[in-house]
Amino acid sequence: MRYACIKFGRDTFWQFAFCSKNASQWAQVYYAQQRAKDKSHSVALRALSNKWSKIIYTMWKTGTKYSEEYHLRHQSHYLERMKQLLTKTPQVTLAYA
Repeated sequence: MRYACIKFGRDTFWQFAFCSKNASQWAQVYYAQQRAKDKSHSVALRALSNKWSKIIYTMWKTGTKYSEEYHLRHQSHYLERMKQLLTKTPQVTLAYA
């Protein structure tokens, strides 16, 4: 845990992430994925709060409101794009002498 930080802000994001597990579909899935990776409850919530901080920062910069439908569409579009990039990437084989 980071000690040199704004503790009120850290706690606020942690609690926000905790509450979002029950209200947001993707947050539930993300938390479950983190727990499946053997992350502790606290570490999984911290990872989820980091996701939320990026979303909130983007909303602030663009002046838009949060829409879960938009977020899920954007997330699925990103995953499809990554799949396309991974399938187009040539496989590199290393030759050992």
